[in-house]
Amino acid sequence: MNKSESLYAWLPRLLFEGLEEGAIVRLSAHNARHLKVRRVSIGGVFLATDGEGREAMCRLISIRPMTAEIERVYSPSMRELPHSPVLAFALVKDQMLEWAIRSAVEIGVREFQPVVTERSLSRISETKLDRWRKIAVEAMKQCGGIILPRFANPVGLEELGTRQGIFLSPAANKVLTSELSSEKELLLIGPEGGFSPSEEKLLCDRGWCCCSLGPRILRTGTAMVAVSTIVAQGRWREG
Repeated sequence: MNKSESLYAWLPRLLFEGLEEGAIVRLSAHNARHLKVRRVSIGGVFLATDGEGREAMCRLISIRPMTAEIERVYSPSMRELPHSPVLAFALVKDQMLEWAIRSAVEIGVREFQPVVTERSLSRISETKLDRWRKIAVEAMKQCGGIILPRFANPVGLEELGTRQGIFLSPAANKVLTSELSSEKELLLIGPEGGFSPSEEKLLCDRGWCCCSLGPRILRTGTAMVAVSTIVAQGRWREG
């Protein structure tokens, strides 16, 4: 998106596939409701993204059915975080998790991995997981993102530990920095009670880096936002 196109960033933003210049598309009921709420009338313009890195300027040409013409397609890659990390977090009963997921997406994270640990919940309903995915998509649209955030299914720490990254522990000697986080693609946040000693040993034995966010004990949701901010600070500079 060039400077003149950035003036339209305030326009309603929808998500649908098949962005081709000149194409006429019939909007889904969900997208139609959104434009009605935003009071977009015939001739009005809005933005659409395919969730794969492209965005389009569209013009509404019909109300019944609600139909639009795609006028211009572009790829404003500067609005996506370069080398987005995977934000892994323990399943907890933290009411802030939905806020944390939304905030992390707005900051630039687009990969999420729920994790089962000794001190976390042992499972999560598919309904809850679907809700998190919807929250992530709405956050992407709200902040002008163009790549669809992805939520993996929950895995156990043993399985996750076969990969490498950084995990948080209040007992760590290193404090997480943007420079340090840029070296790893996986960032792991535990439950409020922290990881058990055996879990920390497992991760360290497998080459994980142990870091802290300082001397205070943070809730999982708060730590997710703090980690996202630290990572984004360095990676936006890289981009």
